[in-house]
Amino acid sequence: MMTTMSGNALTDLLGIEGDTNNRVDEMWVNMPEFEQNDKRPYKSLTVNFRTKEDYDEFAGLISQQMTPKTKGIWHPKLDVTKNSLLRWVVDDV
Repeated sequence: MMTTMSGNALTDLLGIEGDTNNRVDEMWVNMPEFEQNDKRPYKSLTVNFRTKEDYDEFAGLISQQMTPKTKGIWHPKLDVTKNSLLRWVVDDV
């Protein structure tokens, strides 16, 4: 059974007083805009190999390391930055 909470019950539970819509708007003042660029591939394609030698030759031709567990690659090779390395930093003024 799903239980729903009214807006007042939720704000009471969280200890929020006053008009929450205005408070949320105030929190976002001077925040940077977010823009998500389209990261989808232009085209995807399946390539089949008859032998392991064919597979290894292809990996050499495109200069990318592939293993038996490789499910997909980007061409040219995609330079990926781990999200754990990204931070939002604000200099002290």
